[in-house]
Amino acid sequence: MKTLSITFAFFLLLTTGLLPSCTENTGTEASSAAAEPITINGTVTAITLGKDGYTAEVLTDAAGTYSALVSIVNLGGRENFKPCNLGDKVSFKGIPSILGDAQQLKVTEIISIEPGRTQMVIGHNSFRGITIGELISNHKEYIQKTQLKTGDGTFEVYQIKDFENNPAGYFLPDPNAADRVGDIVVQTPKAQTAEGIMVGSTYEDLLKVFPSIEVHGSEVEGRTNATNGSLSYRLDVPNFTYEVDKAKIPVTTKIVEITINRAVAGK
Repeated sequence: MKTLSITFAFFLLLTTGLLPSCTENTGTEASSAAAEPITINGTVTAITLGKDGYTAEVLTDAAGTYSALVSIVNLGGRENFKPCNLGDKVSFKGIPSILGDAQQLKVTEIISIEPGRTQMVIGHNSFRGITIGELISNHKEYIQKTQLKTGDGTFEVYQIKDFENNPAGYFLPDPNAADRVGDIVVQTPKAQTAEGIMVGSTYEDLLKVFPSIEVHGSEVEGRTNATNGSLSYRLDVPNFTYEVDKAKIPVTTKIVEITINRAVAGK
C-alpha cells in the first residue's frame, strides 16, 4: 500500500504540473518561442539548401550575421516561399534565437528579396564577368591599362572597375598569350566568394571554411598567401620564407587581396 501511495502522489504532481519539465530551458540557448519577432535587412553571403527550404547567412549593417532558416512550413505554405541567391539584398521577418555564439532567425515572412549584382562574386575562374583565358578586348568598357610596380619588377596590368566606376582590382595578361586574361586580383571588399569570404575577412573566417588550407610566404616581398583550389588569399602578415607555420598566424589577421590563379583555374 505504501508503494501505491507514492506512485499516486507522483502521478498527482505530474498531472498538476508541479514537477519540472525535462525540456525546460537551461539558459545556454535562448528560447525562440518567448522572443518577439524582429526584421533583419542585409546581404546574403552564403546559402545552404535544406529539406523544404534553405538557410541563408545574412550579413546586416547593424547586428552582424544571422543564420536565417527559410522553410515552406514556417512561411505558411509554398505560395509564400521565395528562393534567394548569393549577393541578394533581403529583408526577413521572424523569431530570433541564439545557438552557441551564432544568431539564428526562424523566418516567418519574406518581406523582400532584391537580386544582387552576381558579377561581383569571386568565382573559381572569373570576376566581374571577366574569365581567365578569354580575350581582353571583350571588356574595354570597365577596364583600364596601367602599370604595377612590385619587388619583382614593373608589370603591365588592367585595372578593373566596379559598378560605381571605382577600382575593384586588376588582372595581368596571360604570359603565354598577351591578348588574353591571366591572373585576376580582387581588392575590393564589395566582392566575395561563394563561401562569403571577402577582402577584410579574417584568417579565422578562412579557417572555418577551409581548415586544411595551405599557407606559404615569399622570399622577395614577404607576402603570405593561403591557397585553396584556384583562389589565393593574401594575408596582412609578412613571411620571408616559403614554409610557414600557419598555427602561428594570428587569427585576427585580415585578408587584403584575393587572387584567381590562371595556372589552376585554366585547367
